Amino acid sequence: MKRLEALLSHLEGFNTLLDVGTDHAKLPVMALKEGHVSKAYASDNKKGPLEAAQKTLDASNESLNIDLLLGDGLDILKEDVDVCVIAGMGGKTIQKILLNADIKNIERFIIQPTNHLKSVRNLTVLKGLYLKDETLVMEKGIPYITMVFDLGCAPLTEKELYYGSHLIKDKNEDYKRLLENDYAFTQSLLSSIPKNKQPKEMIKKSDYLKEILDDWS
Repeated sequence: MKRLEALLSHLEGFNTLLDVGTDHAKLPVMALKEGHVSKAYASDNKKGPLEAAQKTLDASNESLNIDLLLGDGLDILKEDVDVCVIAGMGGKTIQKILLNADIKNIERFIIQPTNHLKSVRNLTVLKGLYLKDETLVMEKGIPYITMVFDLGCAPLTEKELYYGSHLIKDKNEDYKRLLENDYAFTQSLLSSIPKNKQPKEMIKKSDYLKEILDDWS
């Protein structure tokens, strides 16, 4: 539930939600029931998840203003959508979806990628979006990072593209442990590779991690 609550917490002030890759449609159902938005579209590119989503709607025993849509990414985007959630997908897939889309009237994207976080943060450069916030929650031992993008432009440093401007500043203890583990793993890999063959990106990441962790000490 924590990962869903992290997504829901950024919906205030918006009217119509599009949940891309909705799966069981738990997010739009909760968003409507809790009054975060007044209307939602739940989309998926496969019929199976939409059938599961319909069962969730039927089980809610309420008349909720949610439309189920079959389609890829933002291809099914409706004009009245002003906030979009994309969660549970890889970062490279999310980046591709947004780069290929006319975002029309969407004022906010709430994104919870499963990997390749840098690819998502690169949207600040590639799509002219502003990274308003980032949060980390742990659920059943799994880290979930939620990124909030609004319209606007504020370039990130390369270190922030890798590890997140807000997460670095917030000094979340769970995030610190993740970075410590990442640093130990990176150092272990580097030590197993001859110096003249060590990948430059791996060295760079290791240096950034050391900077961040030294600052937190």
